[in-house]
Amino acid sequence: MVKNEIKQGIVKVKRWSLDRWLGPTVFFIALLSLIVSGILGFGRSYPYFSDIDMRFFYVAGKCWWQGENPYNVEAFLSMAKTLNFNLEPPFAYPPQIAPFTLFLSLWSRPIARIIMTCLNLASLGLLCVLSVRQVIPSIKNDDRRIQFVKCCLPALIIGNPFSSHVIWMGQSSLIVAALLFSCWTLAMKGKSVLAGILLGVSTIKPQFALFPMIWFILDRRWRLLVVAILTIIVLSLLPFIQQGFFEVLRDWFNSLQDYKIGSVMKIEHRHVEGIRSLLWSLGFNAPDLIGLGVLCSVLLWKIKFKISYDNIFPLLCGFSILFVYAHDYDFVILVPVIGSFWFYNTNKNKLPLGELILFLLICFPQRFLLSLDQPFLLHFRGGFVMVAMVWLLIKGIKQHNKISMRTEPELME
Repeated sequence: MVKNEIKQGIVKVKRWSLDRWLGPTVFFIALLSLIVSGILGFGRSYPYFSDIDMRFFYVAGKCWWQGENPYNVEAFLSMAKTLNFNLEPPFAYPPQIAPFTLFLSLWSRPIARIIMTCLNLASLGLLCVLSVRQVIPSIKNDDRRIQFVKCCLPALIIGNPFSSHVIWMGQSSLIVAALLFSCWTLAMKGKSVLAGILLGVSTIKPQFALFPMIWFILDRRWRLLVVAILTIIVLSLLPFIQQGFFEVLRDWFNSLQDYKIGSVMKIEHRHVEGIRSLLWSLGFNAPDLIGLGVLCSVLLWKIKFKISYDNIFPLLCGFSILFVYAHDYDFVILVPVIGSFWFYNTNKNKLPLGELILFLLICFPQRFLLSLDQPFLLHFRGGFVMVAMVWLLIKGIKQHNKISMRTEPELME
């Protein structure tokens, strides 16, 4: 009897220690990995890519401050040379990026880089908060699991290599991901004005805002869409005034076309992801798939009352990766998918090995496969993202069938 009580006491102590320290330990390791790789740059073999996108923003801002057109290759190169930046145009961000670039270029390059890093870290923190809030409601009165989720879910978001890549490169994908996640959350609460502003700002990366915007059009969220359009116009005022409305749109479109045919955007480039790149690696040349993505969005909208509404936004994020174009670091847009993985396993007593393996395969470092010289191994992630989307669709339909009383949230316009 005494021995059994001692054993039970030891088990309780061990469980208490595991519950108390496992989550924080995992979070600390993830945070340390982000600092070492994403901020300090240890293990980075190409210094050229350090804050590369921030430098594009910086040069564009300087051009606009001086009344120059950053979409003009000669003007952009001249400014880059003046600043001693080694960059290859074109500048392909849309004109609504102007206020952001103007702000960054007010400072010295080191200060601008710090600002960009802080913005990315803040966006990463917001993504963690939104993801935890996405999952917590599914946990049934279990403080231990809630604390575990609050540590380990952010650890997956912070510790994956794509977050580090974005911060190291001074990229804007984390910012856009946070804007879109916040936009969707506010839209589902009926806060159309705030959601519209965030959607408008998120169009600085139109390929990611495309499918949420199509969804809102199908859903007839007119107030939200009008606010988004007005936001885009206001943000683009300076380029419109300096170069003219149609001239700016023409120059941006031409720069975008030049960017899309550049080496870093070719479907065979090892950092380009999506269905087209995956098919190319298998020997098939597929046409542009944006139309297919729009069709999938329409079909998803058609079955919106037959699927858990929690799965809609993660699926739209996946469409952005699969059907438009993306680099591997753009996988940070899939953060809501991580939350969905966790959402469906919070009240299970077994470890969700299938979902964990799928997540690890998507995050597997490409550098370890380069020596094998097999195209498929450099573009395999698109296939696993497709698997994740099918998984989300099936789980969403099953979840809706389990809770047949759940329908689309009441939206206030």
